[in-house]
Amino acid sequence: LTRYPKVQVLMAARTPPPAGLAPQWLCFEPLPLPDSDVATFIRRRLGNRPAESALLQALDRDPGLKSLAGNPFMLSVLARASETSTETPLRLAQLYQQCLRALCGALMESQSFVSALQELASHFSAHGQLQFNAEELQDVWKRVQDSSGHSGVDDVPFARLMGSGLLRRVDSIHAFLRPALQAFLTAGYIVSNNRFATTVRTHANDESWHETIVLATALQGDAKEVVPQVLAATKPSASRLDLAARCAAEVGALPDQLKRDLRARLFAVFDLEDSEAWQAAA
Repeated sequence: LTRYPKVQVLMAARTPPPAGLAPQWLCFEPLPLPDSDVATFIRRRLGNRPAESALLQALDRDPGLKSLAGNPFMLSVLARASETSTETPLRLAQLYQQCLRALCGALMESQSFVSALQELASHFSAHGQLQFNAEELQDVWKRVQDSSGHSGVDDVPFARLMGSGLLRRVDSIHAFLRPALQAFLTAGYIVSNNRFATTVRTHANDESWHETIVLATALQGDAKEVVPQVLAATKPSASRLDLAARCAAEVGALPDQLKRDLRARLFAVFDLEDSEAWQAAA
C-alpha cells in the first residue's frame, strides 16, 4: 500500500461493505475462522468465567451457531451476548436475535420488517435455495411487501435490505451471510404461522431442514411435536434420533417418559457398527 498509495483495500468481517465507499476500493472478507481460533478468542475474551463455558457449550449444541462464530464480527457479537446473559444454558433464539440486531440495527425494531424478512427466508427455504439472483430476490421481496399481512413494510426500501449486512453478494448471486440465519428466520416464520407440526411431519427425514426444526423448537420452547414422532418409528435413523435429541436439549422441560424413551433409543445406537452414529448419539 505504501508503494501503490492509490490502491485502497478494505478487509471487513461484514458483508456488504459499508455504503458510501468509493468504487475504487478493493473489499475482501476474511475466510471463516477455524474452530481452534474461535475457542482461543472466546477464552481470551471471556476468560475463565461461566460466560466462556456457556458460549462454548452453545456452539457445540448447534452447528449453525458454530458457522456464525467463524465470522469475526458475529463471534464478537456472540461473545458479548454471552457476557451479558443471565441465563444458563444460553438460549439459541436470543443468540441469533443478537446477531440479527447487529447486522440490521434499528430495522429489527419493526415487526412488519421482521415478518417480511421471515417470509422471504421461508420462501427460499421452501424452494431449497441458499442462493438467488438479484431479480429473484427483488421479486420475492416485492410480493412479500404487497401481501396483506405486512402493512407498513413499504416504508422499508429494498436498498435498506440490501445494505443491512444480512445478505452477501458474489457477482450477481446473493445469499444470507450464513445459511443458519436463513434457517432461523424460516423457523420464526414457521412458529409465527403455526406451521411447526406440519413442518416436522414433512421434513423430519430431510437433514437439510434439521437446523430449521431445531431453531423452531427453541423459539417455541416445546419439543413434544418432534420427539414422539421420532420415537413412533420402529427403527428411526441415527439422523432423526440426533434431531430429537437436539430439540430436547433446547427446551426447559420434557415429560419424564419421553426422556427415558429417547435415552433408551440413543443408547441402542451404540449397538450398531457405525462410529459416526456413535458420535452423534453421544
